[in-house]
Amino acid sequence: MDVAGYPIRIHPPTASRPYHQIVYRVDGERRVTSGGRTIKTATDKAAAIAARLAADADQARRTVSELLDAWEDPDRPRPTPWSPKHAAGVRWVLAKRVRPAIGHMTCQELRRTDIQRVVDSAPTAGEGARVRRVLGTALRWGHRHGYLVTAPERLIGDVHWAGQREVEAHEQGTDPLWVPPDEIPSHTDVAALYKAMAGLCRKGEPTALAVLVAAYSGVRLGELRALRGSDVDTRRRLIRVTRQVTEVDGVPTLGAPKGRKVRTTVYPPTTPGGIKLSALVSRRARAAGQGLMFPAPRGGFWGATNFYNRRFHPAADAAGWPRAEDGTRLWTWHDLRHVFASHYLWDLGASPADVSTAAGHSTVDITLRIYGTRQAGALDRLGALG
Repeated sequence: MDVAGYPIRIHPPTASRPYHQIVYRVDGERRVTSGGRTIKTATDKAAAIAARLAADADQARRTVSELLDAWEDPDRPRPTPWSPKHAAGVRWVLAKRVRPAIGHMTCQELRRTDIQRVVDSAPTAGEGARVRRVLGTALRWGHRHGYLVTAPERLIGDVHWAGQREVEAHEQGTDPLWVPPDEIPSHTDVAALYKAMAGLCRKGEPTALAVLVAAYSGVRLGELRALRGSDVDTRRRLIRVTRQVTEVDGVPTLGAPKGRKVRTTVYPPTTPGGIKLSALVSRRARAAGQGLMFPAPRGGFWGATNFYNRRFHPAADAAGWPRAEDGTRLWTWHDLRHVFASHYLWDLGASPADVSTAAGHSTVDITLRIYGTRQAGALDRLGALG
């Protein structure tokens, strides 16, 4: 068919290709996309392509920076509003990685090699995945709004950070997300950190208790900074996580939990090291009431930099938490979450689905990938079942 000057042809399936093909041209360049198995699906998709070309063809001549400006616009209607932290993160990725590399290009000039170059500019696999995720979301929005005629899957679908092949070359059976059991702080290490931090705290300051709550409930640091006494059910030993503090341009900002995932987690009556955690939490929750469980010494939210510089790093050094030869800290505050998950999974035999729910992971698959790969003693446990 020919709509608004755009010739679009539908080729039927063949023996080797069970799908219809839709072929069209944009600025003289031949484009091909799948039309699905049925002629109706192919016709509907071709009509949509024609309508988009007719209505929005000029957008493709805009620069990538113009596309990003429109996508990033805070006044743009969104199904889910961006949190301040997410918006700041997106701005950083675009300003640091994307705009300098391809911002000057027109949208119609974009090719897969350009996207690959942007992703490869990231220094690590995690940062590469972050860049790919942000750019992919922007490109999909741009495609829906006429900036891109080429389907974004063709631009970014098989693009991965160049170092990914090194990750894939790891020993078979080892997941890149896996945290080996011998790289997780022991219960003795947690108790030592708690004691060291208690020695740093001012009289009456409850910050040290946050070590035990993090290690045995899995509550993240940002969530602990926002936790109120009223969020704790001391009778059932439950903690309701409804918000977190994040840093936006260096300013502590209150917002929804990570992934907007409100959840409830649990803490034990006594830690494996013998500390009566339930009694400590109950006493602190009563004192806090509607206020913060772990405020900064002068009140209000702890700033992340101040917390690390004045409490965590000095306490970790005093507790003998290890550093690499270059001075890099081998265990971070986040490793306390690993203590929680591994303790419930492997010491107590909890269901991975239950641990995933309490930890706030997006899926149980994430829990298993982090903690379930090549867990020591697997063959012994299987053998005992016989």
